[in-house]
Amino acid sequence: MTMSDTLQAALRKGREKIIACWVKSADNLYPFAAAGLLHSTADAFANPVGARSREAAGLLFDAILDPGYDSARLTAGLEEFLRVRAVQDMRPEQAVGPVFFFKRLIRDYLAEEEFLFDEESRMQVLRLETRIDNLVLLAFGLYMNCREALFSVKLNDMQRRNSQLLRFVQRFNVPQGPGEDQEEVTGS
Repeated sequence: MTMSDTLQAALRKGREKIIACWVKSADNLYPFAAAGLLHSTADAFANPVGARSREAAGLLFDAILDPGYDSARLTAGLEEFLRVRAVQDMRPEQAVGPVFFFKRLIRDYLAEEEFLFDEESRMQVLRLETRIDNLVLLAFGLYMNCREALFSVKLNDMQRRNSQLLRFVQRFNVPQGPGEDQEEVTGS
């Protein structure tokens, strides 16, 4: 079932306002100094984290309103947003939680606009909220994939370092642990 034209029009009209509120709410999860920087400029080169937040907000909003939205585009943009949060070592609830903000922001916007709800529009809002829940699940999966990739890189780096250290020990015949070649080390 499609959303009524009236509800769709009301939310499309408020798109930029809802997105701006979402970006601000999502960025406010950062420490105070960082949050101020994220709001300081819209330039993607000067503020790549803020730019990714704005892009993710638009993609999420459009996917909430349109169940047939381009999933590949949504996934790619959302993954960029979450990759930054994974590298910054955010807890999952901090990284993915902002997707839930759309529920409150949509309700608040409709109340502010004094949108007149009938039974059908109430059901449509519930369907929107179900889409938001599904987007949270998608975001969580993407975030965990980013974290796994990050840990894989860290593990490979540790293994490479360990391998280099082992080659150094073997090359220079350095004792590898207590009890091995003690006589040579102590001169006994």
